[in-house]
Amino acid sequence: MSALNFGQANALASKLNGIDEYVMEIRSTLLLSHLPRLTDRVDTPTPERQEEMLHILDTLVQEIQTASAELDLKIDPVHVTRKIHHRAALLSAELGDARPESLIGYGRLDPVLAEKIGASVKRITTLLDQL
Repeated sequence: MSALNFGQANALASKLNGIDEYVMEIRSTLLLSHLPRLTDRVDTPTPERQEEMLHILDTLVQEIQTASAELDLKIDPVHVTRKIHHRAALLSAELGDARPESLIGYGRLDPVLAEKIGASVKRITTLLDQL
C-alpha cells in the first residue's frame, strides 16, 4: 500500500477531525445536565436510545483512532488563542443583530427597554472583546 500524499492526508484528517468534534458535541449534549441559560431540552432520546447513541459514538471514536493510526495521519494543530479570539469576535459581530437599532426592524421597541438592551449588549460585547 502506498502512502497518502500531503493533500490527501490533510483532507482525510480534516474530515475525520470534523467527525471527532461532532462526536464530542453530541456526547456533551447527551451527557451534560446543564445547558446554555436560554435553552431548554426538547425531543430528547429515550434512555435506551441514548445508550445506543453513546455506544455508536464510542465506536466512531475507535474507528477514527484506527484509521488515523493505520494511515499515519498527523495530528491537526489547534491555535487555541486564535480559536478563542475568532469565536469571540464572531459572537460579538452576531450580537450586533440584537442591538436596539436592529431590533426595531421587528417592530416598535419601548425606549426604556431599548436602553436596557443596548447597555446589556454593550457590556457583553466588551467582555467578549476582552477574551
